[in-house]
Amino acid sequence: MEIVNKKKEKKIKTEEQLLKSANSFLKKGEHKKVIEVIDQLISEYVTTRDNKNDIKVTVQDAIIYYNRSLAKYNINDLEGAVEDLNASLSIYELNQAYFLLFTIYNQQNKPQEAIEFLIKSYKLGNLDAVSILSENTNYFN
Repeated sequence: MEIVNKKKEKKIKTEEQLLKSANSFLKKGEHKKVIEVIDQLISEYVTTRDNKNDIKVTVQDAIIYYNRSLAKYNINDLEGAVEDLNASLSIYELNQAYFLLFTIYNQQNKPQEAIEFLIKSYKLGNLDAVSILSENTNYFN
């Protein structure tokens, strides 16, 4: 008689499944779950990539770090959010990453750093940055 091992194997999720899960949790405001899923995504896929020169993959990786920074920002882990934003920007310049850095530094009453990130966000096409610069500075004069 053969003994069957009924131990459940951990189901490995694909990168696409993890991305969908992270985005779903982000939309629901389940920030700790976002961080957990993106931690797995980064460790299993992002840090092990061979095709880092593929622009689609590069932008996606930057967005992954950006999304984790949003989750950290929303649980008031500003230091972690800044680290992830810097990681995101080291991969690819996203206007929304610069805009969130502006938001964080503005909240911390660091106007010089904040304005630099706001301008970078504007230069990359962020419409919110245009409005803020128009209403609060003489940048366009």
